[in-house]
This record gives sequence, structure tokens and C-alpha cells, in this order.
Amino acid sequence: METTSGSITKDFSEFIVTSIDYKVVKELSKPGDHFGKVELVETRIRDGEGGQQYVRIYLSNNQLIFANQVDLFACTEIHPALIHFEGFHFMPNRAAIVEYYPNKSLGHILRDIRKGIPHPEWNGTMKSRTVIGILAALTHLHNTDPDNYSHNYVCPDNILFDSLNEPKLINYTLGFTDEPITHAAYCAPELYNDPKASHFDNDIWCFGMLLYEIYTESLPYEGLSDEDIQEEITSGHLPDFLPPSNETDYLVGIIQNCLEFEPSNRPHFHHLYKFLNNLTDSLFPGTDMAIYEDYKTKVNARYDKIESLPMFEADNDDDEEINRPDIDVDSITTKAASGDPSACNHLGRIYQKGLYGFPVDLDRAFENYKKSADKGFSIGLYNVALCYCRGIGCEKDDSKAAVYMKQAADKHYSQAITTYAQMLENGIGVPKDISKAVRLFEQGIDEGVVECMYNLALILYEGNKVPQDIPRALRYYELAAKNGLSAATNDSAIHYLISPKDRDLTKGISLFKRAARQNNPTAMLNLGMIYETGTFMVGSRVIDIGLKDEEEAYKFYKKASSLGNVKAMVKTANCLNKGIGVRMDQEASRKLYQKAADENDTLAMHNLARMIHQGHGGPVNLIQADKLYKKAADLGVAPSAYWHGKLLMEGLPGGPAKNLREAKKYMQIAANKKIMDSVELLRRL
Repeated sequence: METTSGSITKDFSEFIVTSIDYKVVKELSKPGDHFGKVELVETRIRDGEGGQQYVRIYLSNNQLIFANQVDLFACTEIHPALIHFEGFHFMPNRAAIVEYYPNKSLGHILRDIRKGIPHPEWNGTMKSRTVIGILAALTHLHNTDPDNYSHNYVCPDNILFDSLNEPKLINYTLGFTDEPITHAAYCAPELYNDPKASHFDNDIWCFGMLLYEIYTESLPYEGLSDEDIQEEITSGHLPDFLPPSNETDYLVGIIQNCLEFEPSNRPHFHHLYKFLNNLTDSLFPGTDMAIYEDYKTKVNARYDKIESLPMFEADNDDDEEINRPDIDVDSITTKAASGDPSACNHLGRIYQKGLYGFPVDLDRAFENYKKSADKGFSIGLYNVALCYCRGIGCEKDDSKAAVYMKQAADKHYSQAITTYAQMLENGIGVPKDISKAVRLFEQGIDEGVVECMYNLALILYEGNKVPQDIPRALRYYELAAKNGLSAATNDSAIHYLISPKDRDLTKGISLFKRAARQNNPTAMLNLGMIYETGTFMVGSRVIDIGLKDEEEAYKFYKKASSLGNVKAMVKTANCLNKGIGVRMDQEASRKLYQKAADENDTLAMHNLARMIHQGHGGPVNLIQADKLYKKAADLGVAPSAYWHGKLLMEGLPGGPAKNLREAKKYMQIAANKKIMDSVELLRRL
């Protein structure tokens, strides 16, 4: 998309909104507010729909800065601890539309506490979630956005809380504006010494100051003027800390590392995140470890792996974790021996995965998960349930799995809520009860569980188990998509292409592109097929889309293929084999067919067999081709049955001998589908 300003050239058409669709409710910013004009707006009600509240943030009038801000908003993958971007408009003013969170900011909470106004919700659990959530968001931004990106304004006023009191980092596009940093303590010494110095390491400094405020609930350098604070910082003097405490001394160490005078001595965000994510202790006294561990899973989630039942682990797998030096295994084993439920659960995972030099011992894994569960630890209950589901260290027993899964769900563990609802939906270990399953999915939605949003959307959309309710299903798809589940965006796109009532081809394509930006390979595959043929197929239905661009098709196929989508591998190989949207390269095609065939894709097996049979992209090898024909034929591919039958009619030197009986069997399969001259050959046999 090229805007009328000429400042944006990337295709962000799916994010364009119309300013007149929003009416101003009130202005949220104050005159002279450092972060610019901000308004609470509401969508206008049309045809009974509308009335949703959002925040409008006015962006830069500078064309280049505005383009960079939109690029960053649109290209940053959705993250649970980042404010959600809805869209932007550039007429009559340049502005972004983002999610509205009615709760107070962290800055407001800390100012109240300093005035003696209590905030009982600001407990150890909320503090711990705030620290790991904002750290995860900053790691995400620094890892996925432009080189040397910096937020530049990481401070309490730029952290909001949603209805679950989970943190949301806002104003992350202000780093492009080069506005002066108004919080004196949040300016690193190198920027005081040289305002043109790189801002990249300033975010680490800011995170250190943020952690200081959360830890002490005091202003850094409290009572000093901005000039005195600058003098303290440029002289290498840190703010005053609380008296030493065994429970929080490591936090002081992190703060001091982040506030190192030399930028090169400060840690990188991904190192900090790995350390805190794998820390088995709570960050603050009074933290509910089950809630905290559940939230850590959420901010580190790979949402696009939706399965009929979740994977075994409550925690995310990470190959880098093996033998990672920042895990204190001795501390874990000592705490587990004393009965600490969180440590028991962690030790169970170590034995189950064989981490840190420990042997794989499934019996001891189950034993430690069970110890954790016996103390009522929700993640331990969940893992015991999954052990019974899969027979890990115990006999497989769906009924026992359901008992433990229900207990974990009753303790509001998000993955257990989803899984127990699925067990009720499908009658696994419990009598099938779709009404209870729906109620549990609805409970999960109220608690912000993304997988519950998606699963209930599927049930309501299909209408096989409950009365079909497409409008409600679309709302849940949209809610799941807003929370980062690109599968929901892909499914919504399909709806807008195939629905007679809601058909909107532009919206459907835009949603596919949005899901593709989130690296959803299915959406990429769908876009590839649309651009290759100009149509979209659902079952036997063919919908004319009116778009055809073979080069674009190949690009989407190739990207989806690189992400492991087997169907896209076959499509990419087809393009390379026939020169569709790319220069013909049959050798590369043959390799890609082989990769897909290794994943048991039957079309890849057949196409690879044809290439090997004909010597395209490599030497002829009739024996190898026949093996592939037979394998594909036995899996139901009629054209492969034809060629395998034909080769059996002749026999292969050094391979299968002539066998008319077997040839007749396979030729019958081909004749049933009227493949080539199979009917005539069958008569001869």
C-alpha cells in the first residue's frame, strides 16, 4: 500500500482504518504531556454493532518518522505483554488505534503507594508478573524489530494493566521520535555525555531503573533535582538500595548490572530473560508460584501449536535449556528433597527430559510430579494428568488423568482448563459433556486463556456439537487473534472468503496477510494457492478471488515451506519443477519432493517417483521410482497404482519380477479412477 503521503510503501492495507468510524469519548493526555495527544475513542454504532472503546495515539507529522512508527506497529508480532495494535489512519491526522486498558498505570500505582494510598492488588504475584512480562516484551522487541531498535521510554507511566492485572508495555514506537527523555533517572550516562550516542543500551538502563522502582517502591535519587540526578549518574553513583535481604539480593544484583556505567558491561535482554525465566525461586516474597509459572508460560508461548491435547510439558521446550549454566540444579534438588512443590515439579521435568546431565528416568519424573501434585501445586497436578494420559512413568489411565486435570483446572491453571474442557468435549476419561466443556471454555475466556477462545470458536462455528453461532464464533476468533493466535486470524480469513452472508474478499485477503506476517504457514499456503490460481478452494467449492500473481505465489509457498509446512513443500517443488513464478530448477524440485515424501506426503511420493522414473533433476532409477509408486499406491494414490501396476506387467531388471496378479490388483485401483489407459490395460490382464 502507498499512502497519499507517500511515506509508507509496505503493504499494510489490512491495518488502515477510517478516522470517522471513531468518536472521541475524552482526552486522556494533558496539555504538555510528554507522550503527545492521546484520546479515548469509541467505534460508531452501525447496524447494531460498534461501541467498542480504543485509544487513539497521535503519531509524528514527520513523514519518515510516521512511516517508521507504522512499520514497527504493523511488523511487530503480537505479544501478551505488548499493547495490541488495531490499525492506523493518516487523514485528517496521523494516528494509531490501540487497545484500551481501563486499569491504572504502574506509575499511578507507585505514586499512590508513595502517598500512603494502598493498592492491595500490588502484591508479590503482580510484581513478579510485571517484571517478567515487561522483560519478555522488551526481549521480543529487541529480537524482532529493526537493528539498534530502542523503546527509549521504558518507565512506570508506559506500563498499563489489563483486567487480569497483567502488564502491557505501551508507547514502544516513540523511540523513533528522538524526543528528549524527561525522566532524569531514566537517561543513561552516555546520553548525558553525548545526546547523539546510541540509544540501544539505554533500554537496559531504563529496565534497571524500572526494576529499582518496583523493588524499592521509591523514586531513584529521591529528593534530588534533575541537575543533581544528572551529576550523580554521570559520576557513576547509583541510587540508594534497601537493606540486604536473602529473598531479593539477586534482584539488587540484576539492577546493578543493568545500571553499569559502561554500556558494553550491561547484560542483553535475552540473557536477563533466560535467567529469570528459568529461575525456580519467586522474584518477590508472597508470589503465588503456580500463577507466576502459568504467566511465564503465557509470555513465552508459541501459540501456533494448537493440538487436540496440549504437548506433555507445562513449560515450553527449549533445546538451549540443556546444560544451561544459569540453572542452580543443586538448589532444585535440595528444595525438592524438602518437599517444595515447585522444585519437585521442576525436578520431575529434569528427569523426564534428561536435562543438565541427569539421565532420563520417567519413573522418577512421575514420582516428583506426584509429590508436587500431592501438595496441591497446579502445574504438578497438570503434569501428573498428562503422565496418565500418555503412560509416562505410570500405566496409561484416562480416568485418573481426568481426575488430576480437573483438580488443576479448579485451581485455574490455564492449560488444564483448556485440556479438561477438551476431555469433556471428546469424552476422554470422563463422560462426554459438551455443556460442561463449553462452560469451562467460557471460564477460560474470562481468565484470558487464548486456547479456550480458539477452541470455543471452532465449536460454535462448526455447529456439530452445539447450535451454530457464527457471530459469536467470529468474536472469539477475533479475541484469540488479538492475543497472538494467528490460526484464529487464518480461520477468520477463510470465513470472509466463503461466507455468502459476510463475504468480503478484501478483508479475507488482508486477514490472510496479517496471519502470514505472524509466520503462520497455513495462511502463507492459502495465499500461495490464491495467487497461483486466482481462486480459493474449500472442498469442491471454487471461489473466484480475481488475484493471480505466480511470483507472489512462489514467495508464499517458499516461506511456508521453510517453516516446515509439508503441503507448501510440495507446492514449492511443483513451482520449481514447472517454472511457475520462478526459474525452473528440477534438481531443487526433486530434493524438496524428497523432503516432503520423507514426511509421508503421498503427492510428493508420486511426483518424486515420476521425476526419478523420467530422469528429471537427476538420474533415472526405475527400482527407486517403483518403491515410491508402491508406497503411494498403498496409501491410496491411484496414479501411483497405475505406474506400479504397469511396471509389474513388465518386470524390472534387478528389481521386482513380472507379476501379472499383483499388476492386476493395482491396475484395478487405477481403473476405478479411470487413470489414463488403466481400463484397457486391466482388460488385457
